Amino acid sequence: MATISAEFCVVHRDTYRYHGHSMSDPGVTYRSKDEINDIKKSRDPIDRVKERLLEQLWSTAEELKVIEKEIKTEVDEAAAFSKVADPPPVETLYHHIYQETFPVRGTLLHNGTRVGFSST
Repeated sequence: MATISAEFCVVHRDTYRYHGHSMSDPGVTYRSKDEINDIKKSRDPIDRVKERLLEQLWSTAEELKVIEKEIKTEVDEAAAFSKVADPPPVETLYHHIYQETFPVRGTLLHNGTRVGFSST
């Protein structure tokens, strides 16, 4: 499912956990490797979004390759930084855990405009 406008795109996809919950859980004691591989091949959410973008001519294969390369670079740089950076201060341990402000549903907070509702 996707909701698209000139301003934003929201994509909802079902996902599948390919690995276990932790290092002690390989994830294959309660499902087979064949099941995992079948899911990867038939309904991987990232592959499905790519296919849709290409089918609907919303993007080209070349554009998607550029985006993937940019994402890989960003992730690699973040991983490298995390290995050499000082740990965050202990007083920030509980920051960014809970949402501190709650949006008002059906409005755009920057201008208070209601969206998706009829005034009649």
